[in-house]
Parts: sequence; C-alpha cells; structure tokens
Amino acid sequence: MPEKNTIKKTWDIDLPTYTMIEQIATERNCSVTAIANEALRYYNDRYYLEHKATMLPNDILEAMRSTVSLLEHRLDNRANQLLSSMAIQMFIVNKLLADNLEISPDGLELYRQQAVEFLKANNRLLNLKDVI
Repeated sequence: MPEKNTIKKTWDIDLPTYTMIEQIATERNCSVTAIANEALRYYNDRYYLEHKATMLPNDILEAMRSTVSLLEHRLDNRANQLLSSMAIQMFIVNKLLADNLEISPDGLELYRQQAVEFLKANNRLLNLKDVI
C-alpha cells in the first residue's frame, strides 16, 4: 500500500471563512482539503516573496553592493580632496586680508567668535547681507 504524503491536523477555522472555503470547493467540484492546501501554498509563496525573495540572484546583488561601496569610497575621497583644497584657498585669502588690513591675531579671534555666535543664534548658513 503506497504511503500518502499528508499529515492529519485539526485546526479551528471561524465559520465565515469555512463557509467561503466550502463554497469555493463546491464551485470547483473538489474537496475542502484541496482548497485549504492551495490557500496555504499561496500564503507560503506570498510570505516568501514579501520577506525573503528578491528579483536578482545573490551574486548579482553582492556585485552591485560592492560596486556601490567602491563608488561611495571614491566619492568620499574626491569630496575630501575638494574640501582640503578649498580650506587651503580660504587660508590664503584670509591670510592676505589679515596681513594687508593689518588685523591683529586678537582681532581675528574676535571676528571668529562673532561669526560662531551669529551662526548659533540664526541656526543657518551665514549670509553676508545679514551681517552688514
């Protein structure tokens, strides 16, 4: 006698749901068990697609992630180079202004403190027309 690939379980199903399953089974001319099995397979597939599945194989996803990581690293390096270059240029301009306007180091510190206080008070970027 061949062995069946089934497990017998007892579940409580609310009456409206059972009525719907029974109605579908009658319309399709099959058993309630067949409809319940199909519904469980659909639910299993849906759960897998919502929580575990992707449209791309893992190898492609890993290659994409590593490419994005490499691009982020390159972009960070470029941004750091640009900021460093701008800081050097700002230092040169500030040094030229301070030397030619004969501003003392204490005066520069006072301007720096005023700028910091202004930015904290306004909580935004410094706009030259607001200062003048």
